[in-house]
Amino acid sequence: MGQVNVCIRSMPSQTPEDSHFYLGANLNDWRSDDPRFRFQREGDQYCAAVDGPPDSVMLFKVTRGDWKKVERDANGSDIPNRKIVFGEGSRRIDVDIAQWSDLIQRKSTRTGVIEILEMPFRNAQRRVWVYLPPSYAQEPNKRYPVLYMHDGQNLFDAKTSTYGREWKIDETMERLSRQDPSSECIVVGMENGQSERMNEYSPWKTEVDFDLSRGQGGLGDVYGDFVVAKLKPGIDARYRTIADRDHTFIGGSSMGGLISCYMALKHQDTFSRALIFSPAFWFAKSKLLEFISQTQVTRPLKIHVSVGTMEVAGADAKTYVRDAQDISKALQDRGGAKVILKQAVIDGGLHCEDAWADLFPHAFGWLMKK
Repeated sequence: MGQVNVCIRSMPSQTPEDSHFYLGANLNDWRSDDPRFRFQREGDQYCAAVDGPPDSVMLFKVTRGDWKKVERDANGSDIPNRKIVFGEGSRRIDVDIAQWSDLIQRKSTRTGVIEILEMPFRNAQRRVWVYLPPSYAQEPNKRYPVLYMHDGQNLFDAKTSTYGREWKIDETMERLSRQDPSSECIVVGMENGQSERMNEYSPWKTEVDFDLSRGQGGLGDVYGDFVVAKLKPGIDARYRTIADRDHTFIGGSSMGGLISCYMALKHQDTFSRALIFSPAFWFAKSKLLEFISQTQVTRPLKIHVSVGTMEVAGADAKTYVRDAQDISKALQDRGGAKVILKQAVIDGGLHCEDAWADLFPHAFGWLMKK
């Protein structure tokens, strides 16, 4: 085994004095506050010792216990994952932190018309972002299809995004509208419950024993039923939507991809199409496969599944691709001609908003084709 001692050599002067520092890494499932990867005070510096087999790789960033408090570069932009290759014996790596994401005064990047509503869910108010196409105000008799998406705070605005990066859904939809007005669509994004995200985005408890997900899941039906029975009727009443299933779609990434797949099958009378990016099917794969095998596909479904070969580091990256292929096959086998499915494996594709922003225009364009 080799050991690397990662030490913070410098950090922003405005760093709160009571801060604790952690390595968020592929070796701890990207947990932002893993006590095993906490930096310890050593004189006027903070260091964290990590062990690994020779030639193994650790990808990481430094956080202050939350991905909302992750390191950034001097311009406030996201940085590539830091990389360490373990060797024999021990060595030290010094890192300089230019900015913390939560201490940066971000500017809003919203484009076009986006309204923000609030709706009660699970005894709390949740924000809902509603993107309206360019023609919405100019053509008062026109009605629009609706794409419902998860992780609403990450879709339109870097200022509200968890990681300071966004899907750029608004910029994409504005551009597509100029190119082809028939592609216009209302996009509705409900914010996630932060610490409740994994609970709400899976109807089943997790089947794995990662620290990050241990004991999580099980509230997916509560969330999905809310979207169908409360959120959608509210949107249909407030906006000029085409409310039938043929014009109602669902989409999301990672855990949002898992719940989108589930909701498309469970609520076939509501949704006709689904966009599934980088799905975290590993969370409850066998339960999902069982659900697919027991669910009759009674209505046509059009589903786009995309997954990257670099979703996570190392051998585990193959898990994302394999799981996406297995679930896609199960959907196709179960639905037969009723399921129109496109699967895209992106060479070098990553697990982040930047990657999904790049994939969205093509995937959405395919979804909208008759």
